Amino acid sequence: MCEMAVEHAPDYQVWWKYLTIESSFDGKDYVCGRMLQYLLGTAGGDCADIRSFQVLECLLHRVQLSLFTGRHQNALAILQSALKSSNEEKSIADHLTVGDRSLAWLSYIHLTEFGCLPASLFDPACSGPSRIVCTDSFPLPWRSAQDLRTDPDMLVALFQDAVRHCTDERLSERERTLACLPLHTNMIALHQLLGRLELAVELCEAALASCPDCCPLLEALAELHLRRESPDKALEVWLSALHSIPHNAQILYHTCKLLLSQEQSQTIAPLFKEFVFSFCEAGPSEQHPVNVLRYILGIPLQSSIRAPCIRKELGEQLSEQMPYMCLIHCLWQSVHGSMAEAVDAFERALGAVMQREVVQRLWLDSALAGSQSKRRDLNAFTDLVQRCLVTTPTRLTVPFSSAQFWTSFSFHNKVISFYLGCLPQSQYSPVLERFRYIMPNNTELALRSDPLVFDIRVSSTPRPPPPPSPLRLLTVHSQLFAIAVERELKRRSEVRQLYRQALQKLPLCAALWKDQLLFEAADGGKTDKLRKLVARCQEVGVSLDEPLNLGLARAEGKDG
Repeated sequence: MCEMAVEHAPDYQVWWKYLTIESSFDGKDYVCGRMLQYLLGTAGGDCADIRSFQVLECLLHRVQLSLFTGRHQNALAILQSALKSSNEEKSIADHLTVGDRSLAWLSYIHLTEFGCLPASLFDPACSGPSRIVCTDSFPLPWRSAQDLRTDPDMLVALFQDAVRHCTDERLSERERTLACLPLHTNMIALHQLLGRLELAVELCEAALASCPDCCPLLEALAELHLRRESPDKALEVWLSALHSIPHNAQILYHTCKLLLSQEQSQTIAPLFKEFVFSFCEAGPSEQHPVNVLRYILGIPLQSSIRAPCIRKELGEQLSEQMPYMCLIHCLWQSVHGSMAEAVDAFERALGAVMQREVVQRLWLDSALAGSQSKRRDLNAFTDLVQRCLVTTPTRLTVPFSSAQFWTSFSFHNKVISFYLGCLPQSQYSPVLERFRYIMPNNTELALRSDPLVFDIRVSSTPRPPPPPSPLRLLTVHSQLFAIAVERELKRRSEVRQLYRQALQKLPLCAALWKDQLLFEAADGGKTDKLRKLVARCQEVGVSLDEPLNLGLARAEGKDG
């Protein structure tokens, strides 16, 4: 039926239905290839942005299929050929918008360096290859230069190649920089990781030349100066931007945050005063700037306070600045106001602001303010964190859809990490248990808390504990963790049962097949049994050559 449907009335959602019905790797890869050709044949037109996203989604799904079934080199080849055209014909990437092309290149660099696609693009609750749920920019998760798997110069060359392929001459220089912003910020971060701070500063300043109000680039440049132990230059980055763009509330907010981190809170007051009064007619020196800001935000003033006169020509600019005006008001009250005034400011802002990013910043700033008074009132701080976790939405819409949702706990996990950092380690276990009870579908939290709980239970009781809760979650990592627990407890029959259950749900997962094969081999499994496992694995189209390094071993055998 699906074949007839895509033949006579092709539709994107029907193609996806066809893809989910196919069970083998070959079948899924074949349908994915056909869907990609269908999308390329209908690209452009009035819905160019939607079609571009669909092409990107289909392309990355095909890459995921190869990765999931143990074909890493094939995954790299698919993405590389899509990004670069070998002849005069357009590459698949040429059918993408500049923003989507930038994301595709960043995904390729992530795959080259880390061996997988960026997790932030996909729903963490999904066990296998899935659809894109988020296209937000993301940092590559490097920790140190020693952790790099790829030659540093090759990585830099990849970034330069990516920027070159994502440059659209039809756009203005500012638009080109912003479209490639994830590439620029990650390339700057790479140079910083490698200790090439001067080169990173040059790249950052070159990008800022076309968009001097870009806060991610300003943050990156300030951070570079801090790494060079030049806090004055870091502050000058924000002060210069504020001087050039005096009515930008976001820039003032970041300037104040840097001043607080450098313990220069006394410098905030004159900047705050100058910024707020710049919106008024003929500077009302008798007014306190916080009252002017409260008036701008629509917060009632005392009857004895005269309403300031706001410049009419800045009305539109003010309305755009309101979310960050709220953040500035909260920050001011946290630093210079009473606890009651700070709480009132945060409560008003959380009830007025709608933008997800700003709401999250409000909660984090509120938690930071609460943590500073936790010694006086730990219960109030705990209640604040609890309310943040309960009231912040986790259901987000997927790109280009108002009817499809996915669940994201990334912000909640950030808040939990911050909260744990304010507590002694001895309290981690009960706190994580409590949060996991509140958020039972939080995959990352379950995987984070269970090893800790398991260690405590094993050390405190002679009886083996029950299997941990990740069994309820169908992610590969949770399945492998549950199996590892049973292996540690020497429960061979339970281990085999878990493998059977896991492979029934995830039959194309090379990681599970490899893990079971190694378990049986280590357990003294007979050759016939191992051969049957390999045969079953190959039957569904899973390849273990790369996961087990069999290709390398065969090549070495031939050379010998």
